[in-house]
Amino acid sequence: MRSPWVAALVLLAGLSGTAGAQNVGRLPQATIALLPPVTHSVPATASTTARRTTYDTYYAPAPLSATPQQESTGPLLSDTSATNVLPGGHSTTAVHQPAPSAEARSAYSAWAGCEGALEKSGWSECDACNMDCGAHCGSGWFGTTGAVILTRNRGPAQVMTYQSGTSTPLMTLQAANAGWTGGGEVTLGYAFGGYTDNTGPWGALGANTGTALAFTWWGTGEMNGFAQVDDTTGVAATALDASFNVSGITINGNPFSYYFEDASSQRIYRSDIVNSAEINLLGGTLFSSERLQVIGLAGFRYFRFSEDLAFGSASFGNDWDDLDETAFVRFRSLNNLYGAQLGTIFNFNFNPEWSLFFIPKAGIYGNEMTVNSRIYSGNGDVGYDFTDDKSDVAFLGQIDTGINCHFRSNVYGYVGYRFVGAANVALGDNQFAPSLGDLKQSGSLILHGAFLGLGWLF
Repeated sequence: MRSPWVAALVLLAGLSGTAGAQNVGRLPQATIALLPPVTHSVPATASTTARRTTYDTYYAPAPLSATPQQESTGPLLSDTSATNVLPGGHSTTAVHQPAPSAEARSAYSAWAGCEGALEKSGWSECDACNMDCGAHCGSGWFGTTGAVILTRNRGPAQVMTYQSGTSTPLMTLQAANAGWTGGGEVTLGYAFGGYTDNTGPWGALGANTGTALAFTWWGTGEMNGFAQVDDTTGVAATALDASFNVSGITINGNPFSYYFEDASSQRIYRSDIVNSAEINLLGGTLFSSERLQVIGLAGFRYFRFSEDLAFGSASFGNDWDDLDETAFVRFRSLNNLYGAQLGTIFNFNFNPEWSLFFIPKAGIYGNEMTVNSRIYSGNGDVGYDFTDDKSDVAFLGQIDTGINCHFRSNVYGYVGYRFVGAANVALGDNQFAPSLGDLKQSGSLILHGAFLGLGWLF
């Protein structure tokens, strides 16, 4: 009785297994039909590609990729009009990258360092802030820090020492020429319109420059000069005489001529210090092209020049170690110039990293002058001490020229040469004649030298 039931169960199980196998075989076929076909072809590229071959950055159609082989079913990946359907109803559509607008292309300048052009160098920060490369990522603040190496023009060729009893000159003021000295330079400013093409030697220079405010200070250490002449004969008649005489003055109970006529040795030393502080408003672009930008500036400046000039003499038969037998005529002059200035910034771009700048500035200033005249001995005995003050008009101009280089989109370096000229200032060289005590301000000062530094866009 059990045999027929067992045979029936075995037959039923066999039929169920066959149906299950057929269903399992159909499932992956339905899923594969929904996926896009695999196409072994060159990936599609964007329709436009940024290229930089010279200064100009231009956009040209990218070369078309090789046409992939079409398979029997499914759309081509490079066909932008087709949509690939994925499981779950999601779809992706290939979209060509549009070329930048004409406005974005014309706003490009080398100092802006358009991130699209610098992208291949790894300088790009544009993607995170502005996809059109029209502005830098930053707060608007900028600054520079650097160094200056300056000297000044030679003093007048005024003779200070003659051979006694003759008209043979032995030493002039030019012999104590001021040497080269180092100093520092700092700029801090703010670009009100942000960093749209606002970079350069002042941190705010380029095409389409908006208004910016910049404060700059630079100064030097002591520019020192020294000269000395000695009597080699040991005979008073052929010793050294000063070119001037001051009557009615005694030093250590001795007249002026005791130290400065028939002297054994005479010397000149000077020490000059310069400081300059200015605040300028950069008022926008006067002229702008892809290679040349011209920016106007107006501001207020304080310029300070101090000088310490001394002429010393050792009486006949003595040297500088005997302080009672040495005497000095010393002038300490100070010029404080305050005034407005106007200027222009010229910037010529060689390429997106390098540019040449030229910055002339000039103004009319009020000059508060002070000169202290003093005659004293080496041991400190004072025979004459008088200070005179005076106010007058002075003229000041400055020219900076040099080269900028962008290391990164927000970091640049600069190196250049500086000329500063001031007229109608009180210099120690002018105080010796014709008399002591009355301040003389007809001097002219020229400073010149190199400067260099680094700038940041914050």
